[in-house]
Amino acid sequence: MHPVSQQMLMEFLAKAAIAMAHPELGIGRQLTYEPSAKRTFVIQFGESDGVEEVQASLSIILDSCERWILIERYVRNAPGERAAVQFEKVDRDRLFEELGSTQAIGLSGRSDLYLISEDGKTLLTWDHHTNDEGLVVQFNDVERSNEVLMDLNQVGTEMDLFFAP
Repeated sequence: MHPVSQQMLMEFLAKAAIAMAHPELGIGRQLTYEPSAKRTFVIQFGESDGVEEVQASLSIILDSCERWILIERYVRNAPGERAAVQFEKVDRDRLFEELGSTQAIGLSGRSDLYLISEDGKTLLTWDHHTNDEGLVVQFNDVERSNEVLMDLNQVGTEMDLFFAP
C-alpha cells in the first residue's frame, strides 16, 4: 500500500483520460472516462450472494492488473495528505477489507470508492448505488474486458454489458 499525492493523482487521471468532477459542483470527486469507456460491465449481486460471491467477482477483476489506485469520492483527510492509495497484488486482502463485505455495498454516498488499474484502462465504481443498480466496471481496453468477461462467466457472475461506438 502506497500513498498517492494530489499532483500524482491528477497527472495519472489526465493520462488515463479520466475526468474528475469540479469541486464547485459539490458532488465529490466523481470520476468518469472522457470520452466514454469502450466497454462497461454492470455486475449484479443478489440478496443471496455472500461475501464469497462478491470477492470471487472482485478477484477476477483485480487480477487483471498488478496494481490498483483506490480513490475516495469524498475526501476524509486533511489537505496535503494522501489523495489516493495504490494497492499492490500482495495488498489484495487489505483492499478487500477497504471494500468491505456485501453489507458495505449499501454504503452511503459519503463512502463511495473508485478503483483504477495501474494503466488507467479499467475503472471500477463501488458506491451507494451498487446494491440496487450493480457494480460498474468500465474498460478502455477491449481485450482486457474480453478476458475478464470470460473469467466472470466461468464463476457465474450475473451482469449486463454495454459498449461505446
